[in-house]
Amino acid sequence: GRNELLLRVAASPMRERLRAPLLQIGPSPEVQPVYDQRLFWIRTMPQITALVCMLVAALVLCVWWRRPGELLYGLFGIAAALWGVRTLTFVIERMPAAQWHGWRVAYLGATSGFIVVLAVFSLRLAGLRRPRLERALLAFGALGPLWLLLAGEGSEALVNRVWSAALIPVGLGILGLAGWTVARQRTWASAVLPAAMGLAVLAGLHDYLMAWDDGVLARLWPQWVHQRIFLLHHSANLVLVAMGGLLAARFIHTLSALQELNQTL
Repeated sequence: GRNELLLRVAASPMRERLRAPLLQIGPSPEVQPVYDQRLFWIRTMPQITALVCMLVAALVLCVWWRRPGELLYGLFGIAAALWGVRTLTFVIERMPAAQWHGWRVAYLGATSGFIVVLAVFSLRLAGLRRPRLERALLAFGALGPLWLLLAGEGSEALVNRVWSAALIPVGLGILGLAGWTVARQRTWASAVLPAAMGLAVLAGLHDYLMAWDDGVLARLWPQWVHQRIFLLHHSANLVLVAMGGLLAARFIHTLSALQELNQTL
């Protein structure tokens, strides 16, 4: 018979248009597994990511607090905390309209802060100290959130389209630096982070095209575009795992060297 579908959509006051994933209708036994799978990747995984990031950040930042000279641990802890905050955008289902603008400023700040910290981490991991470059990265990372904060709610689309696109070259620069580190050190451990970063850069480009210019993706993968699945928050998890793995390897190497030194003495 005749059926009526009611779709309830949460709209932000700054969105010019609303997009929803491709609707799938069918018998419950057929669509339930699809729903469960999507729920896990879209909702449950970000919840796990946010919680784990906050716990890891608290632990690592405590280590840095007791050992201020270990800057890489501090950078890793800050990156994990920022990414945990950024991931909350997939966890928080409802927010009062009056608080939306402040949340978007915090979201952009967490996103840019994560990328800037990752860039500084890559520089220090490569044994490079570039204070001017690091200050320039910090200034650039603060530009987007300040722009949105000062320009007001109506500027979100412009800020996201222009400033988010400018983050892609920064990601490519980090990837190039990590590749240079691999070429210089020639170890398997040094190749882990560039591999994860490469996936993150591709995921970031995918998400940008998905959000602002889906014409390219629509021509290549029309069925995929209609699913409205974003990938950066998954690939960034791999980057954090790679960063943590490198620090764990350095920690184990330091303990082994200390034990060998004690035996020699």
